Amino acid sequence: MALERSRCFRVGKKSLALIDYNGSGFVVKLSNDRVVELIANGVGQPFAPAGRVFKEWMSVPEPDRRRWLLREAITLPG
Repeated sequence: MALERSRCFRVGKKSLALIDYNGSGFVVKLSNDRVVELIANGVGQPFAPAGRVFKEWMSVPEPDRRRWLLREAITLPG
């Protein structure tokens, strides 16, 4: 994922999350089902840089320290 102004968090070669300074804020990679669930519950918003929705990525405009999604992202296969 190439965003001009972002910082990516990785474990090895696996991208887990990023900070998008172009407006999306904290963005995390989870399973598509989990992203759909969290968006439906109002936790996040679809991540769509340049208008293209990334199904396994979600922006979290107001991160909650009690809900640490990086731990969940680390456990995903691949």
